[in-house]
Amino acid sequence: MAEKTSKVSNNNNNNSNARYHRRLPQSEVGRTAASSSLSSPSIKSSWLLITILFTAGPSFWLGLQINVNLTGMAAVQCCPCHSSQEHMLRHEFINNNNNNNNNKRDDRDLLQTNVTACQRLLQKCENERREAAAALTGFESQQNKVIPMGKTNNKKNNNDNDDDDDNNTLFDMKQIGKMVAGMAVTSKAGFTQAIDLGVPLDIMDQGSSHVLLLYGHRKTMPDALKTKNDDNRHDFAIEELDFHTAVSKCQSLSVYMMDHKGDIGACHALVPQMASFHVQKWRRMLPRQLNRTTQRFAKSEPFRLSPRSMMDGGTERYPVPKPFHRDLSFSILRDYFVAQNAVLKALKETIQQHVLPYKGRSIIVMMCNHGQSDLLANFVCSARARKLDTSAILVFCTDLETVQLAQSLGLATFYHEAIFESVPAKASVLLGDATYDRMMITKALCVQLVASLGYDFLFQDVDIVWFKHPLRDYFHLPWSQDYDIIFQDDGQHTEKFGPFHANSGFYFARANALTLAFFDAVLFSGDMILSTSSQQQAVAAVLAEHVSLYGLRAKVIERTTWELPTGWHFHRAVNYPYMKQTFLPNKDKDLNKNNSSAVIFHMSWTSGKLDKIKYFLQLGEWFVNDTCFNATFTKQQQQQQRKQQQRQNSNTTKAKVNYSACCLPKAEYKCFFSDKPSLRPCPKYTPKKDGGQSFW
Repeated sequence: MAEKTSKVSNNNNNNSNARYHRRLPQSEVGRTAASSSLSSPSIKSSWLLITILFTAGPSFWLGLQINVNLTGMAAVQCCPCHSSQEHMLRHEFINNNNNNNNNKRDDRDLLQTNVTACQRLLQKCENERREAAAALTGFESQQNKVIPMGKTNNKKNNNDNDDDDDNNTLFDMKQIGKMVAGMAVTSKAGFTQAIDLGVPLDIMDQGSSHVLLLYGHRKTMPDALKTKNDDNRHDFAIEELDFHTAVSKCQSLSVYMMDHKGDIGACHALVPQMASFHVQKWRRMLPRQLNRTTQRFAKSEPFRLSPRSMMDGGTERYPVPKPFHRDLSFSILRDYFVAQNAVLKALKETIQQHVLPYKGRSIIVMMCNHGQSDLLANFVCSARARKLDTSAILVFCTDLETVQLAQSLGLATFYHEAIFESVPAKASVLLGDATYDRMMITKALCVQLVASLGYDFLFQDVDIVWFKHPLRDYFHLPWSQDYDIIFQDDGQHTEKFGPFHANSGFYFARANALTLAFFDAVLFSGDMILSTSSQQQAVAAVLAEHVSLYGLRAKVIERTTWELPTGWHFHRAVNYPYMKQTFLPNKDKDLNKNNSSAVIFHMSWTSGKLDKIKYFLQLGEWFVNDTCFNATFTKQQQQQQRKQQQRQNSNTTKAKVNYSACCLPKAEYKCFFSDKPSLRPCPKYTPKKDGGQSFW
């Protein structure tokens, strides 16, 4: 290469002399100079410096180096007048002055002509230097297919067996060569199609449409990244490859899901250390105060370890449980473990005698107290209106009134005083009140009991209506066999429920050691459920841990599929066009039919039972005669039924009141709010939200 460089340099000097003596036209001189400068080895050397700085230094330092090197190249390659030609002109002037004093005027004219030509050449070179710099900047901004990262000279031929060749990697092998030996990008769509991460995928927009792959060793890099040039150089670049090519030599693949919102304050560090599958999050903030759920940030503060769930505003989504959370959780668990054997025995007998598992192995689990019993009745009535089988359902009733109601609707029930006596019978008023929190722990307890008996099961809340049978038409289809547990997408894609964003009110679990360990861990997280007022947050935290630690195969059905719509679809205006297509009947106006692809509808994202009933009515999905629940039992009737239940000591005692008569043959429809989805327009009604626009 040294000889080749020398020859090119000599040629450039010869060309410079020829241009001077022949006095080429200015356009030809400029074109020849520019061509020489862009093709010379000096340019290639400068490319090396530029691309290395791109990987290692800040953008302003890169720009500075580009300008300095390009300026130097222009002065040497494009403009020989600046040095050699000017010296030659001076030399000729002296000789002519000594030899022929009579021709001074002619020499002066000649000198003036040459100086003018050289000045024009310098100006031409400067203009072309600026154009070349602009073109280089434009080239670096193009990152569609190949993003240049650097070149290295190799004085010997390289091969895959040369483990000690440090010059074939993007980075200095002495620094981080044991972590990263190369890079590539592949489309997120292709990656997630081949690797099912289980999480609901976010929209792939500009800046987050591809996956960055880091290769831990040169041997794991695909051949497409090792192509040699004719001059024995390796061009290393972040190239876009299809997924199968990109990972063709990888034996393992560690996946890190990163926030893609473009946080201007976020940095990411890969530390060479024993591998960890947890993220430590450090923030510039004041010393943490454990008695507060909101911390303060300050740019002048050093980095301090913070909870990974801390939001940008300083709020902790997972506050540390207080002593009273711990005490209450332990109290509930203590009562459960004391009676566990008796409870499991009674539950097993109830399922064997009164539940008809779908295909002999799958049951449907629900939990209800008396305050939510009208929502339970609406679920049963809607299923019967659509002729959907409810024989596989088992309802965990936390009070005797609910036992009687559920049994009158034809459902199998389970009640055990040891674990349900302290559960409030009234409905929760708001999400997170004391009744709600207690019900959330009870929910975790019920599913742990069923998992302990070895049944596949579908758990669902009572604020749900079926359009199809979820076991027969969905979870027992062949696609579900690849997963241990399948969740409905909650819809709220934030760190609170991330990364899976699972809705704990509708999911299917397959009986195995992985799911049993999962439900055990959720139950043992009772203090977290109480401190966050959310069983769903405990599910989110335990789910992420068990997927990583044990390899639990979890799947969350994406909200964009519209197969399992929730309150997120109902309350978000962006979804309203589809809501009209999903819940509006066709031309026959039959309110009992739903012609969409939805399997169920879950009225989540709604605080309070009364609003849920109004929304069901407005959608034409309320199948219960309200008069049945205005005065369900008199005090005397309640006492008589309770005494009868205690005397017979049976979980299957039939109530005297037949609530199945409360089911309407057709769904009832009423308007309440103009800005919420409705079966028909409700223009004369006030919006739920101040200033809300009409749904229609």
